[in-house]
Amino acid sequence: MAETLGVENFSEENKSCYNRLIFHPSFKKIINELSNLKIQLPNNPLDFTFDFNLFGYPPDGKILMKIEEDNKYSLNPHNGQEYIKNNLISAYDESIIKFMGLEGIGYLTSHSLILHGKDDFIPNNYITFYFYTRSSKLCERSKYIKYADDAEIQSKYDYIEDRFNFLINNVPNNLILFIDGPLIGKQMTHQTID
Repeated sequence: MAETLGVENFSEENKSCYNRLIFHPSFKKIINELSNLKIQLPNNPLDFTFDFNLFGYPPDGKILMKIEEDNKYSLNPHNGQEYIKNNLISAYDESIIKFMGLEGIGYLTSHSLILHGKDDFIPNNYITFYFYTRSSKLCERSKYIKYADDAEIQSKYDYIEDRFNFLINNVPNNLILFIDGPLIGKQMTHQTID
């Protein structure tokens, strides 16, 4: 679990804990196994967007209800500037590319977390790569290549788990975290709510 970190003690030492590029522990091992098994992936991957409709939330499919009347709120950017002088904010987003090969499909994901403290933006990135195949023979020869009847579904489960662990382990306590995408809806997962 990440520590509590306020703007007042967001020192250079604390910044260095967050200003980093992290590779999944099996990232290089998967790349090496693909090479050893002579599996070649295209040089031009496909941009990829997950469709989470199979991971519906809420489970009963009911639509959210209004909790207040429609109101207009006058926003003042000065108030936001004053707020972030004394409070940390953070934002998360991810980018996914897909490699289609004859033997299977690879998914490379960059999980990006940006912390904003005082007058600085501190990046924290987590890179994952998974390769999925329907070939049980390939999986028998590999410790890190994953068998999947449906690579897209399995990649979503891995993505959700990686995102969850990355955020839990790297987001300091007591800040506002913005996550790109819907907060609740058909494309939201139970893991994100937790």
